[in-house]
Amino acid sequence: MTTTMERGLTNFERDLNDYIVPHIERKYIIELADELEGNGIDNIETFEEALFHSTNSYRPDEEFAEFLFTELSENEIDPIIDGCIDWQAVWDSAYRFDFWSCCIDGTTYYFHNSY
Repeated sequence: MTTTMERGLTNFERDLNDYIVPHIERKYIIELADELEGNGIDNIETFEEALFHSTNSYRPDEEFAEFLFTELSENEIDPIIDGCIDWQAVWDSAYRFDFWSCCIDGTTYYFHNSY
């Protein structure tokens, strides 16, 4: 029986490896591809369309919620209240229904649910 470490990478896995900089270990590329394929993403074009954000943050949901609110919505936060916002609550109540994520080798990838 061939293990995932012994078999060659699929075209999709090679494309993912080329896309992700810095490249990650083979086992993580395979794990990421498996997670993506389980969610209907089986080629690099769909991956690029569905990927919204990636982060190495130790609080990825909070970072992503803040990114969505400030960068994509172009909302400004008054510095007086900036440190008072519970970004995890924003993620839990406003954004988590529209996205799914997977964490591979310390990087969390966020994808829109439409894929």
